Amino acid sequence: MKVRTRAAIGGVLASAVLLVSTGIGAQSASASSYRSASESQFCSTIITYHPTAVPNASNLKSYRAWAKSLIPFYEKLASEAPNAATKSVLNEVVVVLKYYENSSSITKLDASVLKYHAKWAAGAKSLANAVVACAKSLE
Repeated sequence: MKVRTRAAIGGVLASAVLLVSTGIGAQSASASSYRSASESQFCSTIITYHPTAVPNASNLKSYRAWAKSLIPFYEKLASEAPNAATKSVLNEVVVVLKYYENSSSITKLDASVLKYHAKWAAGAKSLANAVVACAKSLE
């Protein structure tokens, strides 16, 4: 169960961005529905997201490297967040990634993931709303 939960939380960190970022670049079926207004910095950063595989659930070293690679992206997103709620969620993501990066025990990491799972699920929804709003602004 712990392995599945850890894999799920890794997915939560990326899912909200991945949910829409893969569709943002898709061309609209109708050229007349495209808006030429400039996109926000937040939207520009979302578009640059390149998903990485969730690390091996039993390998602490791979989790640490994975977290370290994601921290700059989420820090940038947080600095460009369109509202306080999204900024708060993104700052929490950064805190968790830094915890992952510095974790010294897979057992402690598992316990943390289990403890905060519900909070992260709610945060992912909030972040997904901001990403969807970004995508809609580009239609």
